[in-house]
Amino acid sequence: MSRIFLNLKSMKNVSKYFHVAAFCLCIAALNTTMAQTETSISNGQQKSLIDLSSVDKFFEIADKISLNKEISKDEWNDLFSTLGYRIVGFNRARRDVHQEMLTVAFSDNQQIKRDSILNLSTEELQDDWTFLTRLTLINFLDMKENQKELRLFRETNDFDAIKKTSVDRL
Repeated sequence: MSRIFLNLKSMKNVSKYFHVAAFCLCIAALNTTMAQTETSISNGQQKSLIDLSSVDKFFEIADKISLNKEISKDEWNDLFSTLGYRIVGFNRARRDVHQEMLTVAFSDNQQIKRDSILNLSTEELQDDWTFLTRLTLINFLDMKENQKELRLFRETNDFDAIKKTSVDRL
């Protein structure tokens, strides 16, 4: 997976939020390794092989935060128990950073905290956790700014076909 991210980082002239969409695709692609291998039929419709529940839960929680609603412990557990997050293997510390930065990014009343994290000095960013915190916040702010496009991307793309094309190229 790290090769995927390294290749994405080195690409030139990509849209501002391409890395966010690519992240969603990577999570989705990883999900297929644990998802069912055959297409199932449910209510006469074809079910996707790719589990996008992590993306859906993410936006569900982001929406609630944007509305200044409290997120329960169970809701956070639901997010981190989705297949995408389980595959990535969030330990408690990473989970805490992710949860806090999601709240900071999507909550209107967190501007001071956002600014303080975004304005950390180079010296402060030498700490790996501080760097991860800032990078996570930047990613979530990009997602917030471009969520309309990301949601449209999520809803209108055939990820099974994208996966098949990718696998065929291997």
